[in-house]
Amino acid sequence: MPTERKERAKRPIFAYLLENHISEILLSSSFYFFGAAYSLFLGFELKLVTLVFGWLVVIFLMGTMELLNLVFLEENHLELLLIEIFGYQNYRLFYFIFAGTFMGVALIIVLLNFSGGMTLLLFLLILVFMILYVVRPFRLISSGYGEMINALLITFLIPSFAYASQTSGRLHQDLVYLCIPFFFLELANLYLFSNKQLTHDLQRGHITATIKFGSVVTLRAALYLVAGSYVFMTLVGFARIPSRFMVRWLLSSPLALFLIFQVDSILRGKKPNWFTVELLSKALIYLNLLLLIFAFLVV
Repeated sequence: MPTERKERAKRPIFAYLLENHISEILLSSSFYFFGAAYSLFLGFELKLVTLVFGWLVVIFLMGTMELLNLVFLEENHLELLLIEIFGYQNYRLFYFIFAGTFMGVALIIVLLNFSGGMTLLLFLLILVFMILYVVRPFRLISSGYGEMINALLITFLIPSFAYASQTSGRLHQDLVYLCIPFFFLELANLYLFSNKQLTHDLQRGHITATIKFGSVVTLRAALYLVAGSYVFMTLVGFARIPSRFMVRWLLSSPLALFLIFQVDSILRGKKPNWFTVELLSKALIYLNLLLLIFAFLVV
């Protein structure tokens, strides 16, 4: 009987890990490879060993951030599941030890395998953003501005780190222009997700942008951010970056229009179809990533 109870408890743990971590790891990895692909487009040789080590750094850093979040999280569902299986332990101490180990391994990889001060600076910036995001007394994840910090980390710092690691510490201004519309899309995605999770967050006392500013404000912001990403990419496509990047981006506009229609219908009082909204929001990010990477690799 105890074995059966443990087996039943393990299943929710796997579900918890899949629900809360796989998506974040996949997104951060995608933006890492996006930054590396842009260095290849600009004529730098793609260093496969560096690519793998840099990806491992990103994985370890994301793991560090989640473990630190578990240390400072007041209501920890994972801890309740662990107690059910293994009994009462000081799990937060374990989280902290593993977080320190992950951070140390990531730092060692960077110091031994990467050259250029900019690469180390970006690594340190990612650490600073992570600390501001999850560690008290800052803990911006619960300030109403956490979505912005998360979006900046994923869409700017991670691809910049990937690019700098491939180019011995160099950065390119045009990469910033390409990251801006992704920042808009990811921030919109986080605002939409916080609206979907509104009841859950209220029950647990989490402070998101939706709770701080209201559903109407964040839904309208999401709508404008999605539209703004296409306006920005169109303008910068004429003024700065190769026009084929703009053309590739515009290929996803039907999906964006459908998402805008769904969000607008919620604002007009219709019952939200959160499954469709979330699917469209995430698909829009990944589709544009694939379209631009294809534009990098195929002239």
